[in-house]
Amino acid sequence: MRLFVAVDVNGEVRRRIEEIIQDLAQAGADVGWSPPEKLHFTLKFLGDADVKVVERLVKDAAKRIAPFRITLAGLGYFGSPRFVRVVWAGVSEGRQEMINAMEAMNTALNDVRKEEAPPRPHLTIGRPRGERNTENLLEKVAKHNGMKIGEVDVNQMVLKNSAAGHYEDLAVFPLEGA
Repeated sequence: MRLFVAVDVNGEVRRRIEEIIQDLAQAGADVGWSPPEKLHFTLKFLGDADVKVVERLVKDAAKRIAPFRITLAGLGYFGSPRFVRVVWAGVSEGRQEMINAMEAMNTALNDVRKEEAPPRPHLTIGRPRGERNTENLLEKVAKHNGMKIGEVDVNQMVLKNSAAGHYEDLAVFPLEGA
């Protein structure tokens, strides 16, 4: 199983991202766009791991994390202007709380999979597959800079399995911290 811990987004955000993707797709770039029903924030990618061990560790960590709200605003990308790897929606308000949740997952699951990179909260909306029309794509990404997308109440985490492009929810863990 390819496990990861995630925060799902609500229907309002999914609809808004779908509209944004329709606009970005007009750039004519070769991009694999994220289907709206699969949109999520990855808190911790684990890969192949023992589900029972991970469930116990995530459940314990979720008890110490208080619910919070995030605001999604603006778009950006990872990579370089010549080689864009990921197009993402960013977190403006609640960013530190999201970083704290990611760090809590990293700490709790460090023995399962160690994370070297610092947390960078983002919602992946597309993965370019080549360089075609990248300049047009980045112009459209810049057009959405700072634009509010929506809010998400983060009150639970979901343990997911990713297999052959399909996501399966394995367990849900309410955030119970004070």
